[in-house]
Amino acid sequence: MQGYLRYYLAKVQTGSSNVAALGFANENTHLASKLGYTRITLSKVPTSVGIFDRIKLMQKGSLLFPAFVLATIGAILYYLGNIFYLPWTYWWYDVVLHFLVSATGGICIFWGMFDSGLIFRGRFENRVGSILLVLICVLAVGVGWDIWEYANNLLDNTEGYALDTMNDLILDSAGALLAVVFASRKNING
Repeated sequence: MQGYLRYYLAKVQTGSSNVAALGFANENTHLASKLGYTRITLSKVPTSVGIFDRIKLMQKGSLLFPAFVLATIGAILYYLGNIFYLPWTYWWYDVVLHFLVSATGGICIFWGMFDSGLIFRGRFENRVGSILLVLICVLAVGVGWDIWEYANNLLDNTEGYALDTMNDLILDSAGALLAVVFASRKNING
């Protein structure tokens, strides 16, 4: 590969496809020549990888910036909660974390499905379809998280596992719904 790159750069600099003129012994000893790349021109080489042409990262109006801010706040609150046992001390701390993390996940999933162009090339005509799709994805992550909590015996609540799971999934749904409403309005209003 290094020989091919050296050949390509030499060809671009000199504008010649003559292998001997570029400093190579002969056409048969060079990898690029063996693979049939002796007639490469700059116009045939892509300037970027195709999938990244469609992705709008942190541009003005992108949903990734508010998602990044919410993810940072959620990570800090989760870290502090584990250090100071806040979810086990204050009942409302788990409520805030589930709502915040599901809102962040909803914004990221909405961006990944609709605004990035990776899965769908735009939004659904029916807004309910996009809301349901993002809600199902966020709930799948929430159910996975509750299974992980149960499997690792991280539940130390007084109301029981079923009530805690119901509460977590309701909060995940509310956060995802708020995220989808925010995301769909943000793109409309720019």
